[in-house]
Amino acid sequence: MPFSVYFEFAGNDTASGNRLLFSRTDLSAGIHFPRIGPFDITYEFSEWQPTWYVHANTAVQTGYGDGITNYLLNIGHWFGDQRVFGDAVGGQSNMLRVGWEPQLGGLLEAQLRSLANDSFYSAIAYRHAYTGSLSYSFPWKDYVLGTEIDYGRDVFGAHYTRLAGFLRYGDALHSDSGDSEESGDLSPPDHGEIFVDAGVVANRVLSDITSDQKVTPRAESGTAYAPHVAVGARRAVSEHQDLGVAVEADDIQGLSLVGARILDYRYRFNGPLALNLFGGAARYATATPAYGFYFGGGFQWRDIVPHWDLGIDYRYGVKLDRLRSLPSDPQGGYRPDAYYDVSMGTLYVSRKF
Repeated sequence: MPFSVYFEFAGNDTASGNRLLFSRTDLSAGIHFPRIGPFDITYEFSEWQPTWYVHANTAVQTGYGDGITNYLLNIGHWFGDQRVFGDAVGGQSNMLRVGWEPQLGGLLEAQLRSLANDSFYSAIAYRHAYTGSLSYSFPWKDYVLGTEIDYGRDVFGAHYTRLAGFLRYGDALHSDSGDSEESGDLSPPDHGEIFVDAGVVANRVLSDITSDQKVTPRAESGTAYAPHVAVGARRAVSEHQDLGVAVEADDIQGLSLVGARILDYRYRFNGPLALNLFGGAARYATATPAYGFYFGGGFQWRDIVPHWDLGIDYRYGVKLDRLRSLPSDPQGGYRPDAYYDVSMGTLYVSRKF
């Protein structure tokens, strides 16, 4: 079954004075199945920390003033108008879109989208926003004719309805009479595989909450052990090299850490041994979510029994960052951020499909 996975990790500022590290981040991810039976399905997730499109002038960065706006409407992301103007609140959105090509032709699409502004970043009593859309479009000569109806509620609790019709130049619709890629008739890529990992992770956290505090939290012994799971996909790109992506989840000192391996590289030596190198972004579920880069490497012993690999790797999450915005957070220091360096050693088995 063909599918695509995509990620975006973005930063609105630097972290800990290092221009190569991000703070005030956004992590977005999506997965698209062009064919699950008769349907085309896409799911997207995005979570952002505060200051996006709102940033005061500082010694290291020029402020936006009214933000990246045109007549007080935000440019760049739809969430920018789902808040009080100038409020630098963080939040999270989810989107599910399902497409279907009926026998009479054209494309019918349904989309559901939600947004939640995080209360720990703002004193404003926002509501959860949602919108549902239903659209139908039909190719006609060199044009696409269509209509769409939207219904939803914004973050202030106001409901709205929108009905639209459109005429677009160019046939942008999928068609079963088109090429095999659009119709979903592609077979899986040669040497492609799905894998699921399960194992145990030994971990240590070094936290820098204020400028003069460095401690190892929640574990007097310094090292804790917990379960590890991951799911991913890879395919061969040469005789010895594989590329892929993965999402992995760990219990780190009693808190969840979810990592998006945006790049997962594997080199297969002659014989059963393989080398893994990877990097991506991680979300650490502290009092408010902390985000940052993580990277690592390890070795796999492939096919210890058919379809099963044994692996060991080391991962390091560098300067996972969050804003100290809660009343319970320690105050003081020269910056409002808290940083967490997370070290993880993992022993796992991997099942390939």
